[in-house]
Amino acid sequence: MPRSVHRLVPVAVAALTCTALAAGCGGEATGDGADASTTLKVLYRAESHNGVRVFDTVRSQLAAVGIRAEGLPMSDQGYARVLRDPERAEAGDWDIAIAARANDGADTTADFLGPLVGGAAAFPPTGSNFGLYENPDTTAAVAEARAGGDSPAAAAAWARADRQVMTDAAVYPIATPQQASYAASSIGDRVYVPAFQNYDPTRVTKCVGDRRGTTCVKPGSAENRTLHLVGAGDVDVMDPNLSYYSIGYLGLRLWSRQLFAFSNDPGKPAPDLAVAAPSPQPVTLADGSTGTAFRVQLRPQARWGTTPARPVTGPDVLRGVKRTCNPVLPFGGLDRYRDLIEGFDAFCDGFEALGPDASVEDVATAVDAEVPGLQADAGSVTFTFTRAGMTTADAVGLLTSPAFAPAPQEVLADLPGRLQVPNMVASGPYRVQSYEPGRSIVLTPNPAWVAASDPVRERHFDQVVVDQTHPNQDQALKLLTDNSPRADLAWDSFVPASVVPRLVKADDPNLTFGATYALDPYLVFNTSAASELGDVAVRRSLSTALDRTALVDAVGGTLLNSPLTHLLPPGTLGSQPYADPYPYDPERAAAVLAAQLR
Repeated sequence: MPRSVHRLVPVAVAALTCTALAAGCGGEATGDGADASTTLKVLYRAESHNGVRVFDTVRSQLAAVGIRAEGLPMSDQGYARVLRDPERAEAGDWDIAIAARANDGADTTADFLGPLVGGAAAFPPTGSNFGLYENPDTTAAVAEARAGGDSPAAAAAWARADRQVMTDAAVYPIATPQQASYAASSIGDRVYVPAFQNYDPTRVTKCVGDRRGTTCVKPGSAENRTLHLVGAGDVDVMDPNLSYYSIGYLGLRLWSRQLFAFSNDPGKPAPDLAVAAPSPQPVTLADGSTGTAFRVQLRPQARWGTTPARPVTGPDVLRGVKRTCNPVLPFGGLDRYRDLIEGFDAFCDGFEALGPDASVEDVATAVDAEVPGLQADAGSVTFTFTRAGMTTADAVGLLTSPAFAPAPQEVLADLPGRLQVPNMVASGPYRVQSYEPGRSIVLTPNPAWVAASDPVRERHFDQVVVDQTHPNQDQALKLLTDNSPRADLAWDSFVPASVVPRLVKADDPNLTFGATYALDPYLVFNTSAASELGDVAVRRSLSTALDRTALVDAVGGTLLNSPLTHLLPPGTLGSQPYADPYPYDPERAAAVLAAQLR
């Protein structure tokens, strides 16, 4: 989970500029200028305040050990395109990526760590193993942990996978943060949801001017009937089954419903389209082994915002799940359930054979194919999983992912990930009126939505406007602190780390800290053969050249962040704190790297 952002080696080839990499660069490539024989290309989001500060700090630290860091700042969508293409890593187009791994709180380890380090099955675009890291011991530990659900044995296996990844220095964790969120003083009923790293936009209310206690004197005024969100970047993809970033999840909350919804209580998803959490039923699979089935009953009043309105049905859910393994733009967490649903792996093999240039007609035909583990009628859907003894908590944790959201038949008129506004059919309280990528999203009430059918969302506005045109987080925050009539909530622009101490000192009532259970930020090393960091010894040496204390300071210090020396943040299954395996030692790092990279 979804998630904010996801997803870094000296190379002996000419450095590529950002322009040479791809369209979508956020600025000119930047370098340290040091007289170094080894250059690392560092990919980061130009619109991310933390990304820029972490790059500056990494560049300084690497220069101290004789390595030049060349910055490759990119737009959010350009960054995602590069990281989700494994051929870019295999070609050595980037060496280090400054990344963040959000945690949706639904299944706090399987969906968090598995797609990150689960071997070839987790390579992009179906997973988030962007550095192409592989170790059979890690892959086996991940498989064992997944099979164990939330048992003590599973926790031990996750901890073993964590330690192996750190032994292999595949990534460099920096911190697990609290999210500093800010809202205009007119915003009330703020419910923080860790999966969004933000307030739930369907729950907030607005009162410009005269608020008396909890009562707004003029709740129906024009000013109070429009919600403005301000930021600097866009969603990764405007498609419910394919979005894999926390900012995407935030936007989807407004117009797309799920079987189970992210809640403000991590680890406890709320029934959404589902009437209740389903009970497990042991079943015999086609190969004679034992699996587990779950029948999810759908709320009968849920409707699509079509004319006339149509019920949301079981076949709509199947359509959504099947779309996730399309070859054009597959869901980033596909490896989590690809071999868990009976027959789904074989289905995906056939779908993927169409190739990335599959046509609209090809995709529509493929989605019609039957999958033994996915069955539905008008009012329910049954999932058959290959794991024996799977618990209700296991199933609900998985089904909370937007990958399992229903998809209306209209989505088949466009290629996955390229939905046009008329085919973004809403099931939530709002519908998409307009979408200008990188600029704005405007939503208006969905007349088909029935409040009584939705225990998760509310609707308090005649219009929701997402303004993505602000150049940086500082400008967006200023609009909020100044109580601009065009700024109510942050979109993707959170409180800059440098500003937090001032707001804390002022005891600003509009500042809120929320837990994230995230790995944010961290560095991913490109472990492919195209990079010298394909050598584990070089990765280990490089890790000792990095000063975690300075990197934490760069993103706001310990007021906002807890330094993290391993992958699993506290509070997630299998998290076991242990001593930093790569303590900061720049003098030793410089000497060893000079010999290794000779």
